[in-house]
Amino acid sequence: MPLYEQLHAYVRGRLCSKYPNRFDCNGPIPAHILGNMWAQMWNDRLDDVIPYPDTPLV
Repeated sequence: MPLYEQLHAYVRGRLCSKYPNRFDCNGPIPAHILGNMWAQMWNDRLDDVIPYPDTPLV
């Protein structure tokens, strides 16, 4: 599976846990949940999906 698909699946899973029943957890992530109309910038959701929240960012 390509890296982008793995990243998308990981983010979708974390967002499904945070926002249950808001969207299809097996489909695309709705753009409005990512915080940008075109879903280009995912940084608004970083706090929701970061794997190690206590580790400083580089």
